[in-house]
Amino acid sequence: MEVKLCTALKRKLQLMSNVSSTDLVLCYDALKEANLPQTMHCELIAVLDKLAVEEVEVKTAGKVIQGAQDCRTFYKYLTEEDISALQKSNMWEGCTTVAKRMKLLGIRGMKENLKRLACGILVWHEQQRTNKLPIPDSVYDLSQHLVHTLQTVAMEVPASALSLAQYPDDPGSLSSSHFDASFQGGKPMKADFPGLAGLLNSKVVPVRMSSASVTLGKDPCLFKAWQIFFCAACMVCN
Repeated sequence: MEVKLCTALKRKLQLMSNVSSTDLVLCYDALKEANLPQTMHCELIAVLDKLAVEEVEVKTAGKVIQGAQDCRTFYKYLTEEDISALQKSNMWEGCTTVAKRMKLLGIRGMKENLKRLACGILVWHEQQRTNKLPIPDSVYDLSQHLVHTLQTVAMEVPASALSLAQYPDDPGSLSSSHFDASFQGGKPMKADFPGLAGLLNSKVVPVRMSSASVTLGKDPCLFKAWQIFFCAACMVCN
């Protein structure tokens, strides 16, 4: 009887489509209060988690992909430990902290918006630490270093951390399995960084070689010097 009931309930849940967040919360609460046998409880939770992932993907126009990804509020996904590490390190070393957080979220590649936001976060912390802004050429190099770090950092992507095309603005909107896999070492702070929006809207954080504020490549001697500096930074951080 238990097996048949569990199968029937799973079937009914699986037939549900376009489930709202409110309905999912009600289902989770009802299941919690039902006091079902542990095996049945776990199987039904797994079905609800799958529905939650599908609901997040529909809501955010996101889907599991292999290409570049975006997260418009990546700064809200940083944990207390992440922010503490960024406060204590320079922006080059901070690339490792940012890349590890991305990997834990399931991010394997960055769209330009996410790359600019992540670099903006690093530059913001650099400014807070030194009371100076790095020159645009240095920030462009930083963006390339961040891409390299994300590709090479020694951090496994958790099995339950799906690679979404677009991550929700609130990390709490991730499915419970995705959230738990990504934040095992601490919860997201959902912190705000005063002045970050201004940095991103200025020419201080270029991530394209064609940016007017980038001089690299336009002066052969300067370009060669920055190549040497960039290689040295990669070796130090890795």
